[in-house]
Amino acid sequence: MAASLLLVLVVAVTVRAVLFRSSLVDFISERVEVVSPLNSWKRVVEGLALLDLGVSPYSGNVFHETPLILYLFHFLIDYAEFVFMAMDVITAVALYIVADDFNKVVFRKQRIAFEFQKYAPDVITLVRTPKEMYHIPLKVALFYLLNPFAVLTCVAKSTCAINNAIIAIFVLATAKGSAFLSAVFLALAAYQSLYPVALFAPALLYLAQ
Repeated sequence: MAASLLLVLVVAVTVRAVLFRSSLVDFISERVEVVSPLNSWKRVVEGLALLDLGVSPYSGNVFHETPLILYLFHFLIDYAEFVFMAMDVITAVALYIVADDFNKVVFRKQRIAFEFQKYAPDVITLVRTPKEMYHIPLKVALFYLLNPFAVLTCVAKSTCAINNAIIAIFVLATAKGSAFLSAVFLALAAYQSLYPVALFAPALLYLAQ
């Protein structure tokens, strides 16, 4: 399975690298379907230019990103393409691990249910087998990495890719039962955008069980 995941990662990174070097990159980065004034790479570059000139990027109506993103790319702007591809890889690997852990939990619950004969005889055919679920983690990573919208978001260098990675790590930390890391990455996600606050209650319920 690890070899299959590695192959998917290589294919996904290659697709993104080819598009980054193609003539389509400028067209993609202007599409409103994948970027907005809140997450546009062009706005990040303009904010960095203002910062270099000693002008606050927040003094006007140009830059809308957080200071974290601003100072991150202040040091990594020459490696921006690598950063965005790495974010997608991190997101996919985190989702892969979460799906794999979910499979293990399902198998364990099913085995316990069988031992205590909690399943009715006529529902045995509905029980998922390890063979049926073996490739689900790989499919999760594959469907994320080769999703056209995810690919275009990465190529457009929308900062949504960074938000996705943070949320994916938060989900992974929650699934692993790490309350501290879960809280840290939920705070980072909420710092980037208010909407992930809605994940607080589900995470709290999961960690409390």
